[in-house]
Amino acid sequence: METYTSGPLNHYRRPKFNNELATRIVGGHCVLASIIGICFNVFMFFHFLSLEKLSFYILCTSKTVSNTLSLLVYLTYIGPANLFYTSIGSMTFNARLQQIFGFGLFLQGPMTELLVTVNRFVIIIFSPTKIPTYSAKITVFALAATWCFAIWLSWLPGFPDYCFVQFAFDHVGYYESDCSQEVVLWLIFIIFPLALFNNAMNFILGAKLIVLAKRQRHMTSSEAAKRRRNQTIKFFIQSVIQDWMTALVAGSNMLLTTFYCKLHTCIILTTFTIDSLVYCFDGIIMFVFNYKIPRKVEVAAPSTSKMFSSRASMA
Repeated sequence: METYTSGPLNHYRRPKFNNELATRIVGGHCVLASIIGICFNVFMFFHFLSLEKLSFYILCTSKTVSNTLSLLVYLTYIGPANLFYTSIGSMTFNARLQQIFGFGLFLQGPMTELLVTVNRFVIIIFSPTKIPTYSAKITVFALAATWCFAIWLSWLPGFPDYCFVQFAFDHVGYYESDCSQEVVLWLIFIIFPLALFNNAMNFILGAKLIVLAKRQRHMTSSEAAKRRRNQTIKFFIQSVIQDWMTALVAGSNMLLTTFYCKLHTCIILTTFTIDSLVYCFDGIIMFVFNYKIPRKVEVAAPSTSKMFSSRASMA
């Protein structure tokens, strides 16, 4: 039975200490997953910086930044708090960090995916023979706008402290308020339309690519055109996988928490376990699709006859 202490603004969920082993295991999992994810995302961040400044690569660079920041929260706060079965910092710090992690950074990912989808739509539907030079500038401007909104949502200037949502650590206890629940609803109302729009656009783009593939099967194309077409398909597949990975994680969370978890602690630990893998797998997907291991070029040694003739000419 869950008990609450009521106040004028919020409700306090008392700590429960009946799942220590599971909590510590989940904490260790979060720390390990975050370390692996940070390695991949930081590596890809520098890799994207070294590539041509295409809009797609700029968006992927932004994705590695938001992924890394989220994983740092798992590595330095969520993981240790569960692994060592303790609280870290004050409840105010808890609420502020959760607002940044669970709202600003969490929403930045889908907003970046939206920009990726729009970028793929323009490239595939209109098929420009040459990408305009101002395309990257438009991408940077749109990306800056999404980051500004994410920062605003992270801090909620002008809102009272009880509107901030805290990390739901059952072994620590946390506050809930009507205002914080409204903030959660805002997030849901933003996330679901983004997901529906992205997936609808992906279906349209997939159909367009199939039509183009059938049409170009009987046409002779230059090597440059073939490389560009293959790159377009590769970028599209990557964005679809990243979109659907988020949807699958959300769906698995709902299924597990609805049909498997009967305790609130189980719901929270399951969410931490699955969500920590999203940012890790996102970095791995970008690595698989965009990093090519440089091949060693063997330089043939000059033949003996050539060396002899060169020496003879010098004599």
